[in-house]
Amino acid sequence: MNTTHISIVVPAFNEAESVQELFLRTKKVMDELNVTYEFILVDDGSTDGTAERLMELRRENPQIAILRHYRNHGKSLALMQAFDVARGRILVTMDADLQDQPEDIPKFLAKLVDGYDMVGGCRQSREDGKLRWIASKLFNWLVYKLAGSHFKDINCGFKAFTHDVASRFDLRGDMHRLMPLLAVTTGARFGEVPIDHAPRRYGVSKYRLVRHRGLLDVFAFSAIRSTQTRPFHVFTEMGFSSSVIGILLLGLWLAVAYGFDSAGASSAILLGLGCWFVLVGTLCPFFGLHLEAMTSYLNDTAWRKTLIKHYSEAEDVSDV
Repeated sequence: MNTTHISIVVPAFNEAESVQELFLRTKKVMDELNVTYEFILVDDGSTDGTAERLMELRRENPQIAILRHYRNHGKSLALMQAFDVARGRILVTMDADLQDQPEDIPKFLAKLVDGYDMVGGCRQSREDGKLRWIASKLFNWLVYKLAGSHFKDINCGFKAFTHDVASRFDLRGDMHRLMPLLAVTTGARFGEVPIDHAPRRYGVSKYRLVRHRGLLDVFAFSAIRSTQTRPFHVFTEMGFSSSVIGILLLGLWLAVAYGFDSAGASSAILLGLGCWFVLVGTLCPFFGLHLEAMTSYLNDTAWRKTLIKHYSEAEDVSDV
């Protein structure tokens, strides 16, 4: 018997109409693959009975795990909660709206066997409108321009990766969209597979067309990547550059004020800019020291556990 242990991770917010079908279809695929698995649903503050629908199936399917939040905290945090408790050597993330097809899971697993550490889905025919397709293409282009990594469909939530890759993630804000980029920057080998994309049959999409937070996270990632390891060094170098610019501006101010136009507005502007750049240059090293001391204490495991309302652990079904 193949004893590969897979964790299926499904964050959900008000998806009561679809979660039962999603599990049953996933179960059929896993049974055909003859692998042991757990199905982790993260109920992110649903008010429509999403968790209760899956609880009905859990009585006869002990491989179901349900983690519930008191209120909605967003997809990034929901995924991190699941990663903390997942026991599988391989993790598969899917959306709960049935637009991701569980029948495509074998494609991801086959790609991992080929030596990839993380595999993302590339939706071949999107069923959520032309505008969303255009927005996704623009986002992929922006990631390429700012981060230098090319992805065909970085926004796709259907992914598979090793437990080692999952352990490296520290998702905040809406950083779940950048998981492939985060994995690649830590040395993971990333690949993509073509997948089907079904139209939404139940409820409404929880995602905005214009995802400004995702854009902000791209910029934040670019900044964090340069400061995460040694912020003191980075900000000290920035401070030095700012101080040099300020000193040059102050020197120019002296030349203008005493040599050409002592009463003109230009000298006041140069004085203000010079002082501002020198002030920034002085403060930057202190800001870097502060970041150096604080970055390791944000959003740690202990803090995330305080947000959990209830967690029902899946039983070990390896011998079933």
